[in-house]
Amino acid sequence: MLKYAITLILFFVSLFVSLALSPEGIYQNSDILYLPSLALDLFRDKGDFLSWSFTPSPYFFPDFPIVSVLFLAFGNAQKALLTFALLQTILFTVLLEQFWIFQRAEKKRSSLSKKDSRRIKSWILLIVSALLLAAPEFPTLYILFLPSIHASAFLVTLYAWPLLHNKLNKRQSVFLFIWIVLTVASDRILVVELVVPGILAGFLFVKKETSDRGWKRFFPESSRILLVAGIAGLILHAILRSFLHIEKSGKISALVAFAQFQKDGIRFFAEARNWIGTGFRDGFPAPAILFLFLLIALLFSLVRIRKSKTTSFLFFFFAILTTAPIASGSYIDEYSLRYAAPALILAPFFLISIAGFPKRNLTLAIFLLFLLLWKIADKSPEGLENRLIRLAQWVPQESICLDEIAEKEPIGLAIADFWTSKKILVFSKKKIPALHVAYGTLEGSHTISNRDWYLKDYDGTVAVFKKGLEAPRILEVYGTPYSKENCGEVSVFLYRDLGKIRDALRRPFQKTK
Repeated sequence: MLKYAITLILFFVSLFVSLALSPEGIYQNSDILYLPSLALDLFRDKGDFLSWSFTPSPYFFPDFPIVSVLFLAFGNAQKALLTFALLQTILFTVLLEQFWIFQRAEKKRSSLSKKDSRRIKSWILLIVSALLLAAPEFPTLYILFLPSIHASAFLVTLYAWPLLHNKLNKRQSVFLFIWIVLTVASDRILVVELVVPGILAGFLFVKKETSDRGWKRFFPESSRILLVAGIAGLILHAILRSFLHIEKSGKISALVAFAQFQKDGIRFFAEARNWIGTGFRDGFPAPAILFLFLLIALLFSLVRIRKSKTTSFLFFFFAILTTAPIASGSYIDEYSLRYAAPALILAPFFLISIAGFPKRNLTLAIFLLFLLLWKIADKSPEGLENRLIRLAQWVPQESICLDEIAEKEPIGLAIADFWTSKKILVFSKKKIPALHVAYGTLEGSHTISNRDWYLKDYDGTVAVFKKGLEAPRILEVYGTPYSKENCGEVSVFLYRDLGKIRDALRRPFQKTK
């Protein structure tokens, strides 16, 4: 009981430290600001939902309702995202505990004692803490903090797998079925994380004593729920695509994807070699270590594939998530590791489960985590509490600068590249609308935006951010600005004559009428 209490305290300290040290950049990623901008448009500005262009995974459920409630409650995107990070990480840890307790009980074929359950929970808390503290060295791990980046599908997988193998009443089965359907419709990656691995694992564990006959023998109840829910979710997604504008995923050829993956892998292990060569001083090689864990987990899960259904499930889970991004051409750069992140995260937990969540090394692991926290806190140039407060109050420089310009100039609209516009739209305290334009043409772009924005009449001065857009092209398309301001190193052109700008913004949408 004492060790569990200590690990619980260390977990919350690690979560606090990780949140405090998380870089501002992860929260200003346009993928992350997609849901806050959607919530702003629908609930504050009364925008038309049907006029939106959504991401390939629209994240309607469960991300959007949660982010919207937090955003509207705080009135501030940064505080909402930090609160989301806190809640999602705690939920992830609780679901992990339930998942591995189920896996251990399945292996023993009997329920666990409270003492054994607490020992497993202690190991889970320690490993989650280590992953949180390793995130600065491997930003892919920040998936645990963020919405609209496939984390919800991972959480549903951890939640659903143990539940599928309990005796559910009709109401519970319907609830689980609907939850899987809605999540698949919102994020199809759940098909490769839960549905396909679950069905394949079901094939390997056909019960001889079952009363089912024919094809039903190969589809136990859990597989049937997954199959029907997966198909229903894909059908619902197709229905949504029939009347909503949902973008297609960017892809490259599988060979190019493999070459890029190989390049990143070589770099990760080169960094590990340099770390060893410098006497374990420069940059902890978290990516290389987690990939090594994943390879070992793949091997052990394959060897033990017949030991239990969960082990079989994990083998297919690891194998599919490792190869699918490459085979589908979705692996473009290191950021694409978010697709494989759940496999990288689960690998160390699987390895410690093979060791039986040992009692002997638990005290040593607690001590090492304590030392790591001490070292990180000692190295922090400013107090962690002050850094977390500053992070919660953080506003992008572009938004601050534009609001300052608006104090002396009636800014009615901001135009910027795709990445900058979302930051201005979400964080501007003066609620200045911001549109992104297509690179090259500088015309309106319906990519992850509301087409109605480009057809509106805006009053006041238009501020055009040069960052990401070529200055000569801005002058050619929009004309000569009447004034120019500087936001740090970024130039901002100010226009009072809106004729050319209005025509350029509307042109793509007038063509499609």
